Amino acid sequence: MSDERGGYGEAARRRADRDERIKEALSVGLSYTDTSEEVGVSVRTIARLMSDAEFAADVWERRSARMAQLSGQLIGAALGAVDVIRREMTLGERSADRVRAAALSLTLAARFRREHELELRLRAVEERLGLIVGTKPVEETS
Repeated sequence: MSDERGGYGEAARRRADRDERIKEALSVGLSYTDTSEEVGVSVRTIARLMSDAEFAADVWERRSARMAQLSGQLIGAALGAVDVIRREMTLGERSADRVRAAALSLTLAARFRREHELELRLRAVEERLGLIVGTKPVEETS
């Protein structure tokens, strides 16, 4: 119950603001210690909040969104890097430079393919287990 001066409402607003600052700090990768110093709360408070499944899920979703944004930016930059490698493979002044660029291209292509295939396989397992939101476990038939 709030008093006429909005005492409880003000406390709840301050807590919500504090929780928001904690979520943002954790979502950008700050440690509990760094977050506690930035926000002005104890590490125990952060650990207690993160033990709440809904709070932790919100932090995870924010971090995932940031990672997706960063991945998109890196993929855009990688397109330019591929052009540089391709140009060096064909126009490099020294044979050693062309060979190095070709080797790098093959190494990166193999790594990208492995990681992409692993991601697809992991997603299929998560879908089968119903771990991805909006999916149901596949019922096995005997």
